[in-house]
Amino acid sequence: MNIDWTRELGSLNDQQDRGQFLMEHGFTHETIYTTLLGTGVTINHYPLFEMEEEETWLVSHMQEHVSIANAINVDIGFDLTNVDLHDNETTGVWMQLHAALHSQIDQSLGL
Repeated sequence: MNIDWTRELGSLNDQQDRGQFLMEHGFTHETIYTTLLGTGVTINHYPLFEMEEEETWLVSHMQEHVSIANAINVDIGFDLTNVDLHDNETTGVWMQLHAALHSQIDQSLGL
């Protein structure tokens, strides 16, 4: 399952939008994790399908991305925890940067 990074997600305050993003994003991370496992590489892996506490989710998500980046030698380029998910502008920028990062990861892994 691929994330539709182009859709208007706004601030992710809408529970339906947030739930859709978390599901798609969670499956994307599961695909990355299982792809790396298939090559014998183990990374830190966290449950990303739910976001009960935003700060905890953002930190876990960043830690997983650091682990992925180290495994495939990709530069993250920005702090994934530095976002106000209740602000449309910062969330939009975060989504664009995050999409670019996932594109690099997908290219590196041949996904």
